[in-house]
Amino acid sequence: MTSGKSRRRFAPSEGRQIMRSQENVPRSAIPPVTFDSVPLVESRGDLLRIARAVEREAADRYATLVAEAERRGLVSLAKVFRRLELAERDHLERVTILEGEAGGDAGGAFAFAWSPGVSETGEVASNLIEDLDVLTPWGILDLALTNEERAFAFYARVAAKTSDPEARRLAETLASEELDHVAWLRLHRLKAWPGEREARDELRPEAGLPTPKASLRDLKIQARQIAEETMLRLEKVKGMSESPGRDLLLELYGGDRGGNGGKAPVNGDVVDIVRQEALRADLLYRSWITVCETTKNEDVLRFAQEEAGKILGALARLRECR
Repeated sequence: MTSGKSRRRFAPSEGRQIMRSQENVPRSAIPPVTFDSVPLVESRGDLLRIARAVEREAADRYATLVAEAERRGLVSLAKVFRRLELAERDHLERVTILEGEAGGDAGGAFAFAWSPGVSETGEVASNLIEDLDVLTPWGILDLALTNEERAFAFYARVAAKTSDPEARRLAETLASEELDHVAWLRLHRLKAWPGEREARDELRPEAGLPTPKASLRDLKIQARQIAEETMLRLEKVKGMSESPGRDLLLELYGGDRGGNGGKAPVNGDVVDIVRQEALRADLLYRSWITVCETTKNEDVLRFAQEEAGKILGALARLRECR
């Protein structure tokens, strides 16, 4: 993670002291940054500074969600959030130490804010602390899941676009950790709401869903067939008027962006298509994660992890666009 230069290593206690000094920076002093307005990452130092803000926000929000889950008597959900809070605080300490080793400015903190939650009736919880009452237990879990997915998508995009090799390695590590958090939350959601899987059976691809019993060769063929199905299904998008949703679908799944001369959308509303593709991506992601969790074949595991990562990156952006 560090270059070949000799650097003074910080003891864990020093990392905690730096974090405590940062906690004195009032959140209200600077308008919070979100995943939509995060600063440009040009170096490993930039990424460490951003990661420190992201991890601090996540740890604080999970502490809030722990308290809310306990207030409602949601014991198992509170345990999930507590596990994630501790993980985020561990990440915060590690990022802070790495930043100190790199000679970063521990006082250069900025505020970061999670994306708000949305209730099942579409009502937005604009204040994450005061408006949690509008969210059902499913909505509270979805709030955490959405922000973990967005964190993964952010770090994955940094890893793909940065020209700094150290920043790329760090971004890949952070993305992998966020992927673990997503898996924890999705596993809990599947256990708590098992009917969700059956409710989405109509979204299953004709090629079927990946299964742990399939060979690596069969899984690669299946992944290719699913991608081809998606391309065929989204052919109609090319004939729609230009919009953020249309452009995102073509960016994610390929195809030219030639418009239809400003004509009205054809073959349905693009918002509905984005929503359906997000649901399909969600179903596929869970299937690949099941393969990851149960296969004993290392090659299958690596391939399933790659597919799950690609789908999650697309899913996070589709959810943002809805």
